[in-house]
Amino acid sequence: MTLADARPGKKYVVVDIAGGRRVYQYLYDLGVVPGAVVEVLSSSFFRGPVRIRVGGTDIALGRGVALKVIVREA
Repeated sequence: MTLADARPGKKYVVVDIAGGRRVYQYLYDLGVVPGAVVEVLSSSFFRGPVRIRVGGTDIALGRGVALKVIVREA
């Protein structure tokens, strides 16, 4: 499942990032790396950003980037 499909209010573990080096570096700088636990704060199914909390910091990811983050439920 991708972060874009994740349900608000739940915690997930990042399994993989299915993107190129630039996407990986962008997410790495934000702390969204394989093994990190993220909590989904809000998400709309068709458009808009996915708001997450990782390491005590709230982040908004665009849907295109969220589709590249592979997660599993924690």
